[in-house]
Amino acid sequence: MRYAIRTGRPLLLKALASKRGGLIGACSSGIGAIVNALRLSTQMGGGAKLVNPRAFVAQTFKMVGILNLFGVYDSEESAVAACGG
Repeated sequence: MRYAIRTGRPLLLKALASKRGGLIGACSSGIGAIVNALRLSTQMGGGAKLVNPRAFVAQTFKMVGILNLFGVYDSEESAVAACGG
């Protein structure tokens, strides 16, 4: 992540997506890891975007008060474009 931000390259955290179509749910540890990635990327001058989250994930993020911390986009292309890439 640090290399991507230093070099100005967009970084997509594809590890969050399953081969079957995206993140299905999030436990407290997973949410903590996602918030930590957002914190680190923001400290380094970057940011974090959510791409087409499932309704359950978006609702969970909203319920715990973190959905508004992320940009939410319909496609990877629009998320990358929002990063200036």
